Amino acid sequence: MPLPDPPKREKFHNQEEFEEALGYWQEHVGPIRGMVDRARTSKDSSDHNEETDTMAQEPQSLSSPTSFTRSRTVVLLQAGPSPLFFPWSDAIVVSRTQSGVFRLCARKLTEALGARSRQRWVTLTDVKRIKSPKPFIAGVTRCADRLHVKLDWDVALAKLATLDWPFSLAVAQFISCPVPKLPPSDVLLSQPHLNRLGKVSVSIEWGHLVYELPMKTTAWIRICSGERASFTTREWYEGERFKAYWGFNEDEQHSFVVNGDDGAQHFIGSIEDAWVSGPSICGIDLAQLIQQSYRTKETESVLPTAPPAT
Repeated sequence: MPLPDPPKREKFHNQEEFEEALGYWQEHVGPIRGMVDRARTSKDSSDHNEETDTMAQEPQSLSSPTSFTRSRTVVLLQAGPSPLFFPWSDAIVVSRTQSGVFRLCARKLTEALGARSRQRWVTLTDVKRIKSPKPFIAGVTRCADRLHVKLDWDVALAKLATLDWPFSLAVAQFISCPVPKLPPSDVLLSQPHLNRLGKVSVSIEWGHLVYELPMKTTAWIRICSGERASFTTREWYEGERFKAYWGFNEDEQHSFVVNGDDGAQHFIGSIEDAWVSGPSICGIDLAQLIQQSYRTKETESVLPTAPPAT
């Protein structure tokens, strides 16, 4: 009895029914069909010359679970392959457009029909146009149910943070999970959308007046990570206009000075002495959280290690 062909889209009322039927076919019929095709190919190739046989035995490259889109993507979960059966893998992938719209896909690595030792990724569930935490969580749950996998939200949120750190905070707050750790500075700086959330404000007091320096969020990340930075503003003091030079990390780590164009030193101290505020996500001040996260990392890096057991 011949094996059934894969389902065709035009025979189904909607895309979801087609995906369900295709997924069932790929899980139950596809592996058997692939074994038959390989056996037939092996028999037909017995008359080929040695050069052709060598080419046929070269390993075939696999596509990536993120190959379905050109947007920035991360894999929230990947399971497999199984050592007992043909190579397979399940993955939940999230992508983000430049405008901040997310897309979730449940993807499965299966054998491609009619090819020898070659696999391909197929999308079983596709959830698009996600803009807020609630539909994002529902989409992740739907993908996990489709693949019959269990998601570790702490791990998934840490990966989501490498794609969009503020959004990962919002999702964590929505499901009452701990705030994801701050990604490395190079990862954060690759998220230019951080600057669209608003500016960071660094304020100090001298001469009984408060002076404020606004800056981009990415600039604040660089400063908190230890990079040198300087800014110039025009200020008023006792009715006179002057230039103020703000310097960060110039003499030593976390140093902070403000000098006037007349040589006066208005402030000498540490970044910790300034008042800092920034964009807020679910009641969390991002500027303060960035500063606290880098301070915690430095503290952890200098913690004394336990002496070796004797």
